[in-house]
Amino acid sequence: MNQHNRLLRFLAGAWVVFIGAILSFTLQPSMSGFTASITNDTNTAASATWFTCQNAYSFWAPTNLLFGYALTEAASATTATDFSGNNVANRYRGTNATTAGATSCPRDASTNAYTLNGTTAYLANTASVAAPATYAVMVWFKTSTGKGEIAGYGNSNNGNSTSHDRQIYLTTTGQVRYYVNPAAGAQYAVSSSSYNDGNWHFVVAQQSAALGMQLYIDGTLVGSNSTTTAQSYNGNWRFGADVISNLVGGSGGNFLAGQLRFAGVTNTTLTAIQIAAIYRSGLGA
Repeated sequence: MNQHNRLLRFLAGAWVVFIGAILSFTLQPSMSGFTASITNDTNTAASATWFTCQNAYSFWAPTNLLFGYALTEAASATTATDFSGNNVANRYRGTNATTAGATSCPRDASTNAYTLNGTTAYLANTASVAAPATYAVMVWFKTSTGKGEIAGYGNSNNGNSTSHDRQIYLTTTGQVRYYVNPAAGAQYAVSSSSYNDGNWHFVVAQQSAALGMQLYIDGTLVGSNSTTTAQSYNGNWRFGADVISNLVGGSGGNFLAGQLRFAGVTNTTLTAIQIAAIYRSGLGA
């Protein structure tokens, strides 16, 4: 009889363990939408996967993402919505146009792209701020021409800047150049390939005392320079136009003719793994 009771108690205990294991497995949360690994206390992810471009940029918001613009507004819009939470003031200049069906960032809420006419259109922040020493500026772009600023920093938010650097622009041969202007004179990081092929590309230009200048396109480092400083002045971030005609390869013109999506600036540099992950968030696959 005692042996029979012991057997019943053993079977009952085994059944409880079995049921607990089943419940533990089936109630595990899904991580298919986002995964990340944080390795330190400076908001740096060692690896991450985001489903949309806005999710990717917003990982640094609001503390480290100074502003983020999807650039999906209707043609009648006068300002771009800042999804960073910092409500940075800005203004569409010239003729604002919108094109639907962009293939970059296809999982985001809208496929509209800010379309620039190459003669008058650009976006500028309107509140002047001190020039950053550490930063990363990033944006998706598409063009078939060899001219125009993609992104940059200048001392005017309306018209040509007299002081301008931290600029990403297209040369007449379609290469992408990243320019800063420290006391020692003009410094560049340059891509060897051309990107005026009518396809979408993701560009990141960043600088810090630790890294110098780095230029990434489509998740890959394509140019660098050991220069750790840039010009010091108060200015505004701009996208689509500013003075580049006096820079190497910039004689094609100051205005970008093409499309832009998801422009943003952080007050920290990004790792190569992070940049590659942000790029992947904008792919269709």
